[in-house]
Amino acid sequence: MLLKGILTIVILLYAMALVPTYLYAQEPPELIYAFEKDTIIIQPGKTFSNKLVVKNHSKQSVLLKMEPASKASHNALIALPDTIRISPGEQKAFPVKYLADKKTIVENLQHFGVHLKVMNHNVKAASAAYFYTQLADIRTLTLQTEQPVYFLQPTSNQTQLMLNCVNSGLIPLSFRLILSEVPEGLEFIGEQMNMTLPPGGRQLVPFTARKKTDSRQASDFSVTIQAVDASGQQLAVYRVRVQSVNSVSSFFSNAPFAQTPNNTAAFRYLSLNQYNEIYQMQANGQLNMANNHNLNYRLNLDYYQQLGGVNLYDTYLSYRNRQFGVKLGNIYENLDYALSGRGARASYYLNDVDRISVYALQNNYMLASQIFNDLPNENILAANYNFLRDGQEGRLTYVHSHQSFNALNSHQVSTAIPFKLGEQHNLRIEAGYSQETFTDTPSTKRAVAGGVDYSITRNGYQFSTNNYYSSPYFTGLRRGILQSDTRILKTTESGQTYSARVSLLNNRPSYQGRRYGYGYLPFQNSIYVYELGYSMSLGSFRLEVKPYLMQQRLRNGTYSPNGASQPRWKSAAIRSQLNLSYAAPVHSFYLHADYGYVYESTTPMAPDPYHSLRVNGSYINPLFGVSTYIQINPYYLSDLFANANDAAYRLYSIGPNTNFTIFKNKLQVQLAAMYNYYGFTNTHNYSVNGSARWQLKGNWAIATDVFYTVMKMRTAVPAEVGFSYIRSSFDTRQIRIGIEKQFAAMHASNGKKLRLIYYGDMNNNGNRDEDESYIADLMVKMNDQTAVTDNSGQAEFQHMPIGNYTVDLVSTKGWISTEPVSIVLNKNKTIEVPLTQTRMLQGRMQVMGKNYQSTAPLLSGIRLIATDSQGRQHQTLTDQEGKYTFYLAPDIYKITIETEDMPFSIENKVEQINMNAAQEKYILDFKYRDQRRKVGIKKF
Repeated sequence: MLLKGILTIVILLYAMALVPTYLYAQEPPELIYAFEKDTIIIQPGKTFSNKLVVKNHSKQSVLLKMEPASKASHNALIALPDTIRISPGEQKAFPVKYLADKKTIVENLQHFGVHLKVMNHNVKAASAAYFYTQLADIRTLTLQTEQPVYFLQPTSNQTQLMLNCVNSGLIPLSFRLILSEVPEGLEFIGEQMNMTLPPGGRQLVPFTARKKTDSRQASDFSVTIQAVDASGQQLAVYRVRVQSVNSVSSFFSNAPFAQTPNNTAAFRYLSLNQYNEIYQMQANGQLNMANNHNLNYRLNLDYYQQLGGVNLYDTYLSYRNRQFGVKLGNIYENLDYALSGRGARASYYLNDVDRISVYALQNNYMLASQIFNDLPNENILAANYNFLRDGQEGRLTYVHSHQSFNALNSHQVSTAIPFKLGEQHNLRIEAGYSQETFTDTPSTKRAVAGGVDYSITRNGYQFSTNNYYSSPYFTGLRRGILQSDTRILKTTESGQTYSARVSLLNNRPSYQGRRYGYGYLPFQNSIYVYELGYSMSLGSFRLEVKPYLMQQRLRNGTYSPNGASQPRWKSAAIRSQLNLSYAAPVHSFYLHADYGYVYESTTPMAPDPYHSLRVNGSYINPLFGVSTYIQINPYYLSDLFANANDAAYRLYSIGPNTNFTIFKNKLQVQLAAMYNYYGFTNTHNYSVNGSARWQLKGNWAIATDVFYTVMKMRTAVPAEVGFSYIRSSFDTRQIRIGIEKQFAAMHASNGKKLRLIYYGDMNNNGNRDEDESYIADLMVKMNDQTAVTDNSGQAEFQHMPIGNYTVDLVSTKGWISTEPVSIVLNKNKTIEVPLTQTRMLQGRMQVMGKNYQSTAPLLSGIRLIATDSQGRQHQTLTDQEGKYTFYLAPDIYKITIETEDMPFSIENKVEQINMNAAQEKYILDFKYRDQRRKVGIKKF
């Protein structure tokens, strides 16, 4: 009851803080001012405008002055006047105009405020006026790993994956990585800090996936990696699978398939072997109904023919309207406590973003099962209050857990409160308290947790620090951990970056003694990293070098009588990373190499000192790709657990992959193969997997998946003299075939179909010649629909209402359309779109005659026009520093600047430049002279 009362008071105080002060006024204000538009959808690099409407209801003339803190006048191309005089009963409108550049727009949802001070003391006025800007498309972040499936190494039960984060947009993106739907038997160790990617930037984030040694879960896992911004909005999502090489029985049955289209039902037959056949029913979808009513559903039902039973998993039904929401079935959420089970969630929405949710569930992956009889799982009751404060997400959470098998009860309260200290200046504070008690003994453990995250970006520097501590018996996800990551990054105008980083991870969780006289010693380790970094762009190449010092401590977790301690190991190494990436319209690759010299090691299973090397690499073109991983000698101390019989630690993996479409995009095929060699156990693993999907009429489809693996190993056994070796091998195969029916577009059966075919127009004549190839992997957007071109350069939009459309390229890969693609869609159409490879033209306004100016020149928003040899025009605007950028096809251009009726002049306002030469960047500057103030000089 006390907690309920505290929660009620917090919510009431927060709600009261949101109520505008003028609502409590006894009389309505006599002078009212507000913006004509409350929300404006904007696009990066383009201008946007609004109007401030002021109305005087009083009987006297009113003088208004602009408060200095009014954000609506900052960085404006057309600003509000400093003073406003308005007569009795008069209404006036004042325009404001901005350029959506990196100085003006720093948030996805940004507010602009105006505060006017009334000089007439007897006139009551509104306190402020606001409007918001919302970026039209912020989903320019992509997450990807070099392979969709990773195999846990034998014995050590772990593997490493490298997540590639790429910002293909025009503005910096700040986000954090969240791992969701992580099964109880798997844990991830990696850098989940906040990060900021500049336009065109990319960052490789390493993760280590490790299966817990005490896990009773299956050995096949599906994990979702999300990138979310400060407001909690999802910017990108990627799903990766992790499984054991010697456990493939549930390759198709344990995880849902993300590629199943929206609002699709499917029936599938799965054959693992002659003794194990499974029939599957799957469905998923989202229905957006009238009056903001939404329905989401998912179904995964397996029937095991030989066992005569069913499994129901990853299944739910979710409904939401403007104020209420309910979800029944499987629920996966992170409340600083793993919610991964079956139950219900009910939510009440205070507004579009703030909500109160209550949960009642049991942590069990299976919603219902006639096959598995697991031990009793924990029951959870939880309440969570999510709120948005200054564009950042905060929460207040309570979780109660009851574990009947361990006779253990726990209570946990935690909170995270964000603070907006300024533009690109953020602070986030976390705190938590927990209590864990055995129900059959008086043993109780109390614990606390806290964290501070701080970041600031200013003058080309980015500084961030993420710090968290929880005491050993804290019941949250980060139990018994001390983690700190502090880094500073400097970005130059030429795209070079300099960085420094200090990272600390000290993992020391503790657990109360379990039943039957056994203690549990968890996996405990420490990793310290001190790192410097430098990166630069070389055309289409990106080079990054990071030397660092790495220190480790480790004690293996295990079951042991009376909690007997295991020996601790430690090591220290000097290491360096080399990251090289290349991105082009046809070919792309990246190479991540990490070499180290371990000069100190106390482990009995490794030489002292020794060298170690890890290499990750991938290459992709429109037809095929290849990925590889090499590791020589251990990187983490836990790698040594895999060593057997003093074998050398070696790991080699390589595999090609391809995907293509044929028969006019009706048949989609994906094929991949992988070879893995584990030198520490002398094991060879060969695997092949593929999938195909045949699109039929009426939104029907036939889909099939095939997986085959062979494992060969050599095992040492004692003999009378020395050791002898026994060679053994086994193989397994899985085949799945199914039929799908999509219901997503039944309401749009009268819509039209648009097929766009993109090709490289090498001679820029607007017609496709025989030697001109199609362009794959372009992201095409039409309204809120997106599609990606296949190997035939085709992107298709179906069931589109009749109307006028403009087609945009979201991910261009260096290609540009010579003319805007505007379409009147009144019937099914197929259109070929010529694209040309762009070249960059950059420059700036060079300010001349600055000696007599007392104010800074206004360099932003100057319009430049590039006219090609055929009279076609391309336009761009300067940023706040007077810089501009064109992406133009090879040609001869005339560059002009509009100066008529402008408060400046350009000495060389017309220039001609030949961009036919084979170079990627051209430079052209203009001489700018400010004429806002003319100064006359007289000699005496």
